[in-house]
Amino acid sequence: MRGYFAPEFGSPAIVSVVSKGGTNEWHGAVWEFLRNDRLDARNTFDRTARKPPFRQNQYGGAIDGPIKKDKLFFHFNHEQLRARQSFSANGNLPSGQRSSTRWLDTSCFVEPLLNTYGNGGVHYLDTDGSKTVDVGIFKNFSITEAKRLQFRYEAFNVLNNTNYNRPGSSVSAPGAFGRITAAQPARVMQFGMKFYF
Repeated sequence: MRGYFAPEFGSPAIVSVVSKGGTNEWHGAVWEFLRNDRLDARNTFDRTARKPPFRQNQYGGAIDGPIKKDKLFFHFNHEQLRARQSFSANGNLPSGQRSSTRWLDTSCFVEPLLNTYGNGGVHYLDTDGSKTVDVGIFKNFSITEAKRLQFRYEAFNVLNNTNYNRPGSSVSAPGAFGRITAAQPARVMQFGMKFYF
């Protein structure tokens, strides 16, 4: 799911699987996804003697548990993405020289001749990655044995990190090329109510 949806689904993109809404036990998870140039094949357009270095880490953790037994529960989640790579001809600027209007060195790029392919590869310009901390608190009210009402408070990107979208990548559009014109949503807080029957 992508975009904004009813409060029960969150924002901006979420995969939601709930088997039981809150427990009286602590649960958690940590994860790390690694991509490394030593595990990748050589790019078709990379003509250098060796593959350029590439390291990508996506890591995070989640914890949830009771605040008040059988009544109030919480969920906390943190996830971060880091990608570090270099190329023979690199358009990335040092982080101190980057701005949203000049994120990369556009002079490193030219439009390829008609009916020819460029040699730049794909996905090689850096961004700052994505850093988010999400929090959810919910409370269940039992109405009958089979029916209950749940109130929820959810906050996405609690620390209000700026997560830029990718810079414009079309050499044919010089007004947007190398510029960042959008970012992921800032802090989003929402309330929700759900009736189970």
